[in-house]
Amino acid sequence: MTARILLLHDGHPMAWNLAGALHRLGAAPAFVDWTREAVVGADGWDVVILTGMDLPPGSAGGAGAGLPAGSAEILGDAGQPLLAVGRPAHLLAVRLGCLSRPSTPPRHGQVDLVRHSGLGPLAGLPDPLHVMRYDSYLPADLPEYLSTEAWTEHDETLAWRHRRRPWWGVCFHPGSLFAGPSDGLIENLVSRGKEVLYAAP
Repeated sequence: MTARILLLHDGHPMAWNLAGALHRLGAAPAFVDWTREAVVGADGWDVVILTGMDLPPGSAGGAGAGLPAGSAEILGDAGQPLLAVGRPAHLLAVRLGCLSRPSTPPRHGQVDLVRHSGLGPLAGLPDPLHVMRYDSYLPADLPEYLSTEAWTEHDETLAWRHRRRPWWGVCFHPGSLFAGPSDGLIENLVSRGKEVLYAAP
């Protein structure tokens, strides 16, 4: 069965790329601009995808809290499966207790070759994997409840997951025209729904 997907964004064009990839794979996501529309819970969806250039307001913040921005309004509860894509993946990781560090060298608008764990939405994707980057800042020094799931040749984190909740972040854009095989990440979400965001700790 095709996953029920809520795609939250802030009007950035990357959201349209993701929506296009989802539609090509047979999904019909709810497409909500959180800067213009009220979001009433997310517990009726298999997966929430968050993309754009910022996070919605209302973050609980802090490493101990482990709650994403706007959780009360958007995620419903801590068990809601979530995939943060692009800059929100970096920002959310920082809200969850990571440091923020610049890439070396800057990689904005560049294709990178990364290694990955093969878990969750990365299952079945080539390793190493070509990905399109749109942010030259990445999460660093992850706390123990976050794990690195994709990394560059310089050991920079390009994908992470929460060990206690079904939350993932990918600091690249699988919906990009130049995404190549990383589009398979979206296909995994559409075909297997929330199950791909649950991985062994």
